[in-house]
Amino acid sequence: MNIRSKFLPTKKVSYDSQAEEGNETAAHSDDQQTKRGSAWHARAQATKQTGEQTRILRSRLLGRMILLLLAWSACFSLLCVLFEFSLSDSIGERVADATSTWVYSSLPAERSLLDAEKNTVVETNDNEDTSEVTKDPWAALGFADEDFMARYDDLASQIGPQNVQLMVAADGRLAMRDISLYNTLRSLKIPVAIVIYAIGIIAIIIRTLNRSLRYFNKLSNALADPRLIEGGRIVLPEELMISSQQIELLQKKIRDHEQAAVMAEQRKNELVAYLAHDIRTPLTSVVGYLSLLAESPDLPREKRAEFAGIALSKAERLESLVEEFFEITRYNLNAILLERENVDVALFLDQVADEFGIAAKDRDISITTIAPENKQAFIDSSKMARALGNVVKNAISYADPESEVVLSAVVTDDEIVLATTNQGREISPAHLEAIFERFYREDRSRGQSANAGLGLAIAREIVEAHGGTIGAESSNGLTTFTIRLPR
Repeated sequence: MNIRSKFLPTKKVSYDSQAEEGNETAAHSDDQQTKRGSAWHARAQATKQTGEQTRILRSRLLGRMILLLLAWSACFSLLCVLFEFSLSDSIGERVADATSTWVYSSLPAERSLLDAEKNTVVETNDNEDTSEVTKDPWAALGFADEDFMARYDDLASQIGPQNVQLMVAADGRLAMRDISLYNTLRSLKIPVAIVIYAIGIIAIIIRTLNRSLRYFNKLSNALADPRLIEGGRIVLPEELMISSQQIELLQKKIRDHEQAAVMAEQRKNELVAYLAHDIRTPLTSVVGYLSLLAESPDLPREKRAEFAGIALSKAERLESLVEEFFEITRYNLNAILLERENVDVALFLDQVADEFGIAAKDRDISITTIAPENKQAFIDSSKMARALGNVVKNAISYADPESEVVLSAVVTDDEIVLATTNQGREISPAHLEAIFERFYREDRSRGQSANAGLGLAIAREIVEAHGGTIGAESSNGLTTFTIRLPR
């Protein structure tokens, strides 16, 4: 079988960036749709929580405002009743005394009382009962002070009789005064009451709005608080409980991202040291053997061929390291563009197995494929071959000599499951998740491995770009890497 089929990349990878950009730009990536879906889901959740927070605040503010309006209405009604029945007469008398002057007649009148509002004389008997006598006060009083009567008639014609108050003084004389200002003020009692009531309502509404603005200020201050980044506790009112929970979740995400960034930086620094070691070792060998060939032209032909072969082997190892490091920087979830096509699953596994047949044979390891016939997978065959190849390469590297590596595929209506199983050294549970991270190396002793430990990270990037997942489990001497791809 031709291991250089269209499903697999050749060993010599071209780094022509312009050609690669042209191919990748023309491709359509499902990863963008997956990310958009996740973003929309997160946005929908945030919108739902924000809507719930808004509903709670609106309900509480509206309820508080209604209670305040009811309380204000009750208090205002009580004040109006007290004013009308207890304070209105005394205050009116004080206003009338302060704004008008009594004018007295020169002749006394009979002992009578005068209703100022009706301009009628009311007689008083011994039992202090009163009865209306007549509409003509002068006739009722038997009053004969023509000058006083003329002054009254003149004032009444100017301001109206309802604005002239008459009364019998203690000495029996009649007295009158202008109460037009008093009556004017008295007529404003209801409009003033309405204005005061409206001012109270406006004050309650403004207070409610200010309270809602204080909530926003507290949220703004919480988001601007340095403790948000430092991980300190942000205290918010009970009404903002949902926002408080969201802030705590945000703090957790910030801490997780910071921790991940620190760990990534640490692993990157380790990787730089590892690469320096891995690159220096084969590079030193290449330089050494080539220098030996250059300095010893008389070496036997067999020795020259041997040294050249060793130098070539070391150079190929160096190329593998550089290629792997290049791909981990190029393959990331935001940049991978896929060129999908229908691929026969069984043929795909056979070709991946053939690609690593020589490497497996060198360690006396056999590769077996198990896959259903005539089943198609809609994938980017080149990139997925790279991902599965990295997994197979890892399985061969850590499999026991003279053991078997099994490539299997299960195809259902919903997904395609690709599994790679080897018998050999187990992976500790603590490393099962971390082995797929960038810059992660389980084997810190470094040994003489021919890669920089980035193959599984590359595999995860490619699988996730297809909308799938990759995981591993290891027990009882068997390690299985499982790739799940949606159909």
